[in-house]
Amino acid sequence: MKKMLLAFSLCLMGILPVAAYAQEPGDISVFGGYAHTWVTQRNHAWNASIAGNLTKHLALVADFSGNYHSDSYADPYYQGENHQQNHTFLFGPRYLYTINKRWTPFAHVLFGLERETSKGWYRLGSTTNSYGPNSFNYFAAAFGVGLDIKINNRISVRPIQFDGVGITDDVFSPFWGYYLRTSFGAVIRLR
Repeated sequence: MKKMLLAFSLCLMGILPVAAYAQEPGDISVFGGYAHTWVTQRNHAWNASIAGNLTKHLALVADFSGNYHSDSYADPYYQGENHQQNHTFLFGPRYLYTINKRWTPFAHVLFGLERETSKGWYRLGSTTNSYGPNSFNYFAAAFGVGLDIKINNRISVRPIQFDGVGITDDVFSPFWGYYLRTSFGAVIRLR
């Protein structure tokens, strides 16, 4: 866990000065929209990001998402409920290329944290127990592509963004969990 927090802190320290440099009029865009995570226990979600263009083809991105899920269990021997929340905080570079001043496909590599919180209760026989909230932090990396379509100088539509997200409990260990996140929504360019 300490290694993961150290890596996350180093990543932030490296990105923030460059992001501050990129904050000139017309260089910042904000995305917000609906997301769907392709995991058995997590489905509907939200996704938001802020991107600062460094050059015509390179931007730095801060990407945030949340997904929520509840399960209920009932059979003669076991009953219960589980409520789970997962939030990601990812940062990294994005390569973008504008075609005909309207279509902007992009690809990015993002690194950061995923925080999982769960709570609930269960009944086994006549005994009822509750648990949580329990929270765990994981190192996360996302590799993704997407497309922005310009509506006017300030607003674009992002019809699709695909991200493959991997998580692990140690920065230097192999990823043990993977899921696909798809998003769509609106992009607003700040001036």
